[in-house]
Amino acid sequence: MTPPRPLYSLILTVSFLCPLALPNASAASSPPPQLLKEFPADRFVDLLDPAIVQDQRLWFTADDGRSGREPWTSDGTPTGTRLLKDTLPGRTTQGPRSGNPIAFWPMGSSVWFQVDDSAQPWWQSNGQTTQPIAALNSTLKRIQPPNTILAVSQPSPRLLFAIATNQGAELWQSTAQQPTPQRFYRFPSTAVGFPPQLFTVAGAQTFFAAANAQGTQQLWRTDGTSKGTIALKSLNPAAEPFTVWQNRIYFQAETPQQGWELWTSDGTIAGTQLIQDVLPGPGHSAPRLLTGIKQQFFWVANGPQGEELWVTEGQPNQTRRVKRLTNRPSFRAERNFGVVKNRLFFSTVAADGKAYLWLTDGTEAGTRQLTPQGLFSLTHLTVVGDRVFFSATGPDGSEPWVSDGTVQGTRQIKDLAPGTTVIAAPCAPPPLGERRNCPPPTPVANSSDPTRLTAFRDRLYFIAHTADKTQLWRTDGSDRGTEAILDLAPAVAGRPSPRILPFRDHLLVTGYQMDKNRLQLWSIRE
Repeated sequence: MTPPRPLYSLILTVSFLCPLALPNASAASSPPPQLLKEFPADRFVDLLDPAIVQDQRLWFTADDGRSGREPWTSDGTPTGTRLLKDTLPGRTTQGPRSGNPIAFWPMGSSVWFQVDDSAQPWWQSNGQTTQPIAALNSTLKRIQPPNTILAVSQPSPRLLFAIATNQGAELWQSTAQQPTPQRFYRFPSTAVGFPPQLFTVAGAQTFFAAANAQGTQQLWRTDGTSKGTIALKSLNPAAEPFTVWQNRIYFQAETPQQGWELWTSDGTIAGTQLIQDVLPGPGHSAPRLLTGIKQQFFWVANGPQGEELWVTEGQPNQTRRVKRLTNRPSFRAERNFGVVKNRLFFSTVAADGKAYLWLTDGTEAGTRQLTPQGLFSLTHLTVVGDRVFFSATGPDGSEPWVSDGTVQGTRQIKDLAPGTTVIAAPCAPPPLGERRNCPPPTPVANSSDPTRLTAFRDRLYFIAHTADKTQLWRTDGSDRGTEAILDLAPAVAGRPSPRILPFRDHLLVTGYQMDKNRLQLWSIRE
């Protein structure tokens, strides 16, 4: 099977927020959830998309019914949860005009954001004063061509832009000290297509991919200067973010000679190289990137004799196979991992479609399978203390699981949605003159489908669904220590989960109150 060609897209997951919250009686020892703010819900929107945490504040978007959808901030208290600015005042026949902030970017002591206003699209706020960025707005208005925000580089924040002009594509940047955009690089007319993609910050460098006039993809890097903007290598990177480890990037890429394999770059031409041709020749090993531990980076790939775990220290001669995991190749693995005390938990999906949990210390002897029988799915690996929690589908449906790194200690925590539902298989009318022969109804285990797994203090918080409710749960990994603490929404098939966001010394959770048609923002403390 050949991996898909890159499709450059930004996928924003919109969570429909969701009902009246009632703390579980067994959670009486902890402070009750605190409602920070309610908002009218004429349409389902996500209070935490876009949103960032910066300078001990939450920056998010909301609609209070009077000012439209505008930027808000919160310090975690009801009185400190407030509108920053009505950036686009006035009304239309449909209601209040909305700025609809697109995204928030941390820029030194301020946060910059962009709204849907051609006259003053760019704004900045320090939490007290919110105002347009006049220098940025006037320059971009004068340039006027389509522009794409690339990235915010660190440690000195720089907002990078790609701008398409009649002379070709250009790179511009703004800083907190000098918000007026400055052009620092113009691509040769035959050098790059528009817009560039996959912008990833690694240290003081920003990596990206772009196609040249012949359609060949190239890897580039920039440090914000003309001399420091160079094409590193002609190759075809996969449509997934580059992974940063030890100020290097690791990524899956294709060349005609080696197929899809693991590559790395330190920002130099010489340091941009193939790590290992796991499946020699033009065949595809389809590497699935995991993560790094200390100086080592791990990934899973298909070798000539099956699926294998590999590790590298960033150079081809510092690369070795750790262990063969299966005797058949698989192309259905996710980037699902957790690190506990220099040991790596990760999952694979075998050719039989079953998911397996593994643990490795980087040696062949120390790499073992923790779910010998396999599961029907295994997602959201989340580290809490010295264990990993995850959502998995087993005999009881999709439920919360935990592992301490042993086979015996890898188990389902609790069946939150017990019982079964009888599913009738589709049955088409038989041909004329033939007898109807339909498959019998099949009982299917109910599933709570845990999502948004979030580590906080020494427990796991997550969203789960029962027959009639969507709730916030927490667990210490035991049956008795697993409890629902907040009702967030009615259970509606196909509705995405509410969100959980760690913030300072508590959690922020979004909800929806059905009877009053209100979006809600809650604070949860231990």
